[in-house]
Amino acid sequence: MQLGSRKHTVGNVTIYFVDYWRALREGDWIASCSVTTSSADTSITNVLIQEGHVIQFTLSGGVLNEVFTVTVQATDNNSEISNDTIDFNVVGP
Repeated sequence: MQLGSRKHTVGNVTIYFVDYWRALREGDWIASCSVTTSSADTSITNVLIQEGHVIQFTLSGGVLNEVFTVTVQATDNNSEISNDTIDFNVVGP
């Protein structure tokens, strides 16, 4: 599912959060996750699951006017998998 689009400023190192609270059934939690980027010029680091329903990641890098996609995959405790994307556009300061 497309989660939206964001602007990312060249040179910034930014923490992003994806909250799956509404997508999970009561009592379920995210058991594992992965976050990847389609860009060779950006990096994803510090991927964490917080409170069982929030995925946190740090995005850095990017080239001015670059457009790329971050893919977030979340697997819950019942082995159900959500594949989601966020489109990014790199802008100047």
